[in-house]
Amino acid sequence: MKVVVANAWSITMLDGRNLVKFAPATLIYAQELVRKNEVESIIGHEGTAKVFSQILGIELPARRVFYKMKEGEVMLIGSLSQRLPEGKVLTEEELKKIPIQWWVAELVKEYFILGE
Repeated sequence: MKVVVANAWSITMLDGRNLVKFAPATLIYAQELVRKNEVESIIGHEGTAKVFSQILGIELPARRVFYKMKEGEVMLIGSLSQRLPEGKVLTEEELKKIPIQWWVAELVKEYFILGE
């Protein structure tokens, strides 16, 4: 299985009419998920990539790319537990002080649009 590691999720990651399942994950589960599978990083910021690398125990390069979710992949999303001020870019040291909530997202199936 391929695991895509991200620091955010966006509706633009969907390609077509999809349902997405989100589930919270423990840090231990997140570490096992990346340790046992093929991993691709789409983490958009260098400092965040370094902190996630340290926490998860694998090398995750910063890769600011446009990404579309694919069937059969899962996405591990590390979400900062607070909203930052507009334009604020945190240093690696600042990032280490903010708790991270881990989520797993997966495409479930194609569906109909409500109202059709």
